[in-house]
Amino acid sequence: MKSITSQRLISKITKPTVSLPLSSSSSVSISSNNNLNSLLLSTSSSSISAKNFTTVIHASSSSLSPNTAFSTNVISQKKSNSLSQRYFSTGSGKIIPFNLPDIGEGIAEVEILKWNIEEGAHVAQFDKLVEVQSDKATVDITSRYDGIIRKIYYKVGDMAKTGKPLLDIEISNPNLPSQAASIAAAEKSLPTTSASTASSSSSTTHESKGKGLAAPAVRHLAKQHNLSVENISGTGKDGRVTKEDILKVIGNGSSNNTTSTDTSSSKVSSSTTLSAPSSTLKAESKSSAPTAIPSPLPIPAGVTIATDVRQPIRGLQRAMVKSMTQAWDVPHFGYCDEIIMDKLIELRHTLKHTATSKNIKLTYLPFLIKALSLALSEYPVLNSSLSNDQQELLIRGVHNIGIAMDTPRGLIVPNVKSVQTRSIFDIAYELNRLQLLASNGKLDTPDLSDTTFSLSNIGTIGGTYASPVIPAPNVAIGALGRLMKVPRYASTLPGSKHSKNTEDITDPIVPVHIMPVSWAADHRVIDGATMARFSNAWKGYIEHPSTMLAQLR
Repeated sequence: MKSITSQRLISKITKPTVSLPLSSSSSVSISSNNNLNSLLLSTSSSSISAKNFTTVIHASSSSLSPNTAFSTNVISQKKSNSLSQRYFSTGSGKIIPFNLPDIGEGIAEVEILKWNIEEGAHVAQFDKLVEVQSDKATVDITSRYDGIIRKIYYKVGDMAKTGKPLLDIEISNPNLPSQAASIAAAEKSLPTTSASTASSSSSTTHESKGKGLAAPAVRHLAKQHNLSVENISGTGKDGRVTKEDILKVIGNGSSNNTTSTDTSSSKVSSSTTLSAPSSTLKAESKSSAPTAIPSPLPIPAGVTIATDVRQPIRGLQRAMVKSMTQAWDVPHFGYCDEIIMDKLIELRHTLKHTATSKNIKLTYLPFLIKALSLALSEYPVLNSSLSNDQQELLIRGVHNIGIAMDTPRGLIVPNVKSVQTRSIFDIAYELNRLQLLASNGKLDTPDLSDTTFSLSNIGTIGGTYASPVIPAPNVAIGALGRLMKVPRYASTLPGSKHSKNTEDITDPIVPVHIMPVSWAADHRVIDGATMARFSNAWKGYIEHPSTMLAQLR
């Protein structure tokens, strides 16, 4: 039992004693003599409403002096939704709410991934409290105080709002200068909504939930069968009536209707048979002979059928929904080509040993990214963004090339910064670093922001051509297909000395390695001719990689 004792004790408690009831779990005990008085307030409730008692109690009992007044120092709480959301005092420190800080990039809410503490745990400043996932990155929230965790508001998987309390923490030493400013800020952020208002709102919301809630398609189905969704008990979220609920009611009702219909039909048929002429009956028997309808195959015994699962859209998937919805407003056009990769394969094989000695994994992608940057220098309009009012085109000087990566948490697009200033090995190193962070879910916001052009390397999984979607605010994107070995006429190869005469029967067929590429561009900014020239420039650097040397700085 918790107790609060008045500090205005003039003397020790003596008889007589009067008990004044406050509530079902609270009482006031008053002890007094002619000159001495004291007051003891005991309660087992964790929160006390100020309306249950007053700060001055006048004695009216015959055992007390009629002129005696008892003053109290009662710690009262104004009406509120929760005592834990208020700044209050305990014997050892001060409890304040720890609000979710603004992690930038306009993030309004985050998903709770992992708690590093539990209620009752002691924490110090800069200790990691919780790991959260926003639409763009995973972030660790650290403590600003030394103290004890008193309450945690969210479970793993919940969505927490920016600026709302994550937990309550009891500050062990609130007088330290390093913590005084934070405590003052926390006091200002406390809510002021009254308990009665919140209670009324809560009860109203609770009563309104599930009352006739249904999707338009479900309402239409109910209307077709003369049913009212208000009279049907819903099994969906918040009591929503689902299609299955309607079909269940229809199924229960149809069996009864079928029975009664069959009975009435048999009676009508019987009466008709008795009164109809025999010639009519013979004609009807020939024309209305029942057609054999096969019965449906039963589900094999012992087979378990998976149930439907509703999965919330969160984290990276939510970011994809947002960006792809925004991309829907962009008029796309596509352009595809094939790249002969044989000379690049030879160059990579030559440099692979050097890269290994530098502890760098060298793939084809660093060469493709560097060639892309060189082509963007020739056609900078593809490295631009369109203003929101569509009145201005911002041509970017920096080449931040984003690479789509498939991670356990979904698709994510980090970027290699300032590719125009980096070497092939520098780009390979950055790709290795980004892939390691992405696989561990540790990519930070700077690695994901300010992309100017993107490549999707879908060919590592499979497929040839694709229709990539341009991520806003970029104006173009490329998708790389699977590297394949195919037969080609020698005269069609880059740098071939064979005659290109289509009637030349001596043109041999040779094996070559090709890589399909699919481009998508914003047709408001890029025309087909510009995209074709850009693609040819990029293709030339890859099919003749030695030409890149003349452009490197």
